Amino acid sequence: MDIALKPMANLNELDAEINCPSSRSITNRVLIAAALASGESNLENALLCDDTLVMIKGLEKFGAEIKIIR
Repeated sequence: MDIALKPMANLNELDAEINCPSSRSITNRVLIAAALASGESNLENALLCDDTLVMIKGLEKFGAEIKIIR
């Protein structure tokens, strides 16, 4: 399956709160989205497990600054 995606037009700033169940795959997807976003993102109830910690380390290698608050 192919997917074509165009960025959202005229979106200078997005200020939103999204509530999702805590899961490994959702946490990894949100980490990537947050790393690509401008400004600071806060994730609440993120699931920390081996997979998400590996994702965090990978994003940090690309220059993302990530702070885990327990």
